[in-house]
Amino acid sequence: MKKLLPLILVFLQSALVCRAQSSKINLRFDQTEEFYREISQATLIIPITDLKDPEEKALVDAVKKYWTICAYKTMNRKDFDALQAKHDPPNPNVFYLIKETYERLKPRKKDWAYTKYYITKQNHWVEEQDVPFIEFKLPLKTVNRVPTEVPVGYLFGLMIKHLNAELLLMKDQEAYFNSPSRKKLLKVNFKHTLKPYANKTLLVSKNELENYMINLPDDEKDIAWQQERFLRSIHKKTKINPANIKMASEADIKNAIAKADANTMIYTGYSIYNAQDAVMLRRIDPNKGARPGYWILAITISVTVIVVASALTGVL
Repeated sequence: MKKLLPLILVFLQSALVCRAQSSKINLRFDQTEEFYREISQATLIIPITDLKDPEEKALVDAVKKYWTICAYKTMNRKDFDALQAKHDPPNPNVFYLIKETYERLKPRKKDWAYTKYYITKQNHWVEEQDVPFIEFKLPLKTVNRVPTEVPVGYLFGLMIKHLNAELLLMKDQEAYFNSPSRKKLLKVNFKHTLKPYANKTLLVSKNELENYMINLPDDEKDIAWQQERFLRSIHKKTKINPANIKMASEADIKNAIAKADANTMIYTGYSIYNAQDAVMLRRIDPNKGARPGYWILAITISVTVIVVASALTGVL
């Protein structure tokens, strides 16, 4: 048992620390200063397949308009694929803005598949590597149980504004430390930040409804009924006036972002953002109640390891 104790302690530490990360989910506070310093002196690479594609053009246009952190350039997808194949170690002088889709091990979860854009030094399988990153989650839908992308060009302005603001906040360590962490924003009882916004308008697109229904069988996708449930769940978790939670067109959402409308908020990727400054106000998981908290999971794993280790050494 004495020989196993150090290993158990290391395991416990990793189980707890990896879930106590603050961008505050993906970066520990002690990593933020270096992360900002490196990216401010680096070049941001944006892989592009076809600049004539409306989605990719919208992405590059958003970067041109809102990105202020460092130099950037596009890279032909073929060249980027070749770069990925090299598996070179991360270069502190290069960061990437890349999109990847992941699937959870338990597909019964309503958000069992998700697509995100990442800013990171890692150019492949971002979440599988031990390299810090910041992220922005996008809506998805399923077709015959296969995760399928939906048009998200209308959100790119919000995304780049948000990522840019997150990095600028890291520049001011005191402000970053005192701002609400995403860990807090994930909590069910974290309501006070939204009080000043209760009478503002919250815009929700049909793509978010698709995202909400991602794991439902086709015979349960009654749009009217599921939309009512969806909007009701947002109201319940935010206390925003139900009359102010509106399904909106992509054009309406894009315009609110472009105008930096101070009286409008945007719901996307299970998160609420200010249209004005792209600050994230709250994360909302529509299936939160069915998933154990991270700390419960960590304790359960820890206890299991101790029991197994004790049994192997003959203590039990």
